[in-house]
Amino acid sequence: MELVDNPSIKLMADTFHMNIEDKDPDSSIEKMGDRLVHVHANENDRGTPGSGHVDWEGISSALKKIEYEGALVIESFSLEVKEIAKAAAVWRSLAPTQDELAQDGLAFLKNLFDS
Repeated sequence: MELVDNPSIKLMADTFHMNIEDKDPDSSIEKMGDRLVHVHANENDRGTPGSGHVDWEGISSALKKIEYEGALVIESFSLEVKEIAKAAAVWRSLAPTQDELAQDGLAFLKNLFDS
């Protein structure tokens, strides 16, 4: 990954997309360094963080290494909003309820980053 040399350009990492497109998400996060300003914490199937096969230990380690202190957001999708579900290719419920996805994901991420 090569960065444009302009301090105004900032970056967002999305663990769902990194899982698909990036051979080494941890290294990419480290390369982003202080340009990283926002992280979408999603599982490989867009479900609850910690319920799939994203390497959360590696993601956590890389974020800690660059001393990331920005937003870590669970980006969730629902079948209830048909246009968004279609655009995001969501075809099944990602959790029993959206509240459970948020609560369980938050608990997982807090535990991961507090350790």
